[in-house]
Amino acid sequence: MVADSSHTLTSVNTRKDLGAWLGDASPNPAGKTTRVSCFIPHNEEFAVLQFVELATGKVLHSRTLKERGKIHIEIDLSQFPVGVYGYQVILEKEKLGAKRFVVIK
Repeated sequence: MVADSSHTLTSVNTRKDLGAWLGDASPNPAGKTTRVSCFIPHNEEFAVLQFVELATGKVLHSRTLKERGKIHIEIDLSQFPVGVYGYQVILEKEKLGAKRFVVIK
């Protein structure tokens, strides 16, 4: 799933051919924080992690990933209202993939 210009999420494949992958958020559902793991190949120059509100397509959080290899990212959910969200990794030339998670309070 990825946010496109119409603010919807659509399915895409992970780039296992490159060794890149996006893991599940844990815990899910989450209240205070969640952790996302991914693998960004060392030859990728650009990588961004985005969190998208599914109902509106609005990007709530975006983080440029400067690290390469296996990455674990802790996300503070205190500013996320209760709801269902998508998260995705965007590489230089394509989208790595996207998944869903739920925020509870």
